[in-house]
Amino acid sequence: MIKDTNKHITELLDKKKLTENNLRSELNILDESIGLIENNLRRAADQVSSFKKIAVDQSSTELSNFQLSLNTQMLIDTLSSEIKKHSVDIINNISSDIFFYSYVSDYQQILSNLILNALHHGFDKQQAGKIIVDAIEFENRIQLTVRDTGKGIDKNIIKHIYTPFYTSTSRSKGPGLGLSIVYNLVKQRFDGDIQVQSELGEGTTFILDLPKSAKRNIKFS
Repeated sequence: MIKDTNKHITELLDKKKLTENNLRSELNILDESIGLIENNLRRAADQVSSFKKIAVDQSSTELSNFQLSLNTQMLIDTLSSEIKKHSVDIINNISSDIFFYSYVSDYQQILSNLILNALHHGFDKQQAGKIIVDAIEFENRIQLTVRDTGKGIDKNIIKHIYTPFYTSTSRSKGPGLGLSIVYNLVKQRFDGDIQVQSELGEGTTFILDLPKSAKRNIKFS
C-alpha cells in the first residue's frame, strides 16, 4: 500500500496534478499504512518473545513446576499463524491456580499436537467452531481435556487414531504421527492415561489423566 501511494504521488507530480487536497488524502493513506505496519510489528515481537520462551522450555528435559494456564496460553499464541487459517476459536479455560510439576516441553508437544489435529481433521474447510482446553486438579493428578465442536470421528476410524502414519485425510496435512506421539508421551513420559470420546456431528474430546508430579527418569522411546 505504501509503495502504491508513493507511486500515485509521483504520477500526480509528473502530471502537475498534485493539489493540497490530493496530497493530504495520500498522506492519510500513508499514515494508516504505517499504523498497520506498527501493529503487525508489535504482534510479531510478542510472538517472537513467546517463541523464545517456548524454545528455552523445549531445550530442557528437566522437571519444573509451571503454571498450567500461562504455559498453555503461550503455546496457543505460538500457533496463532496456523489458527488464523481456520474459522475456529481456541479457548483456554484452565484456572490460573493450577500448577504442574512435570516436563514442560513434552506438555507443549502434547497440547500442540492435539490442537493441530483438531484444526486439521476435526473441522471441514471454513467450518466455524471452538477448541476448548480445560483442566481439573485432583489431589495427586490433573485431568486435562481438549474438546472441539467439530464434525466428530467415525467409529471405524477412532480405533486407529493412535496408529503411526494412519490419517483419515490428505498427507498434506501431516504424516499421521501427531496422535501417536501424544499417546506415547502420555503413556511413557508422563505415566498417564488418555481417552477419546466422539460422536459424528458432536465433536471430539480427548481426556488426559496425568500425575500432578511426574516421576524422574521416565524415558520416552
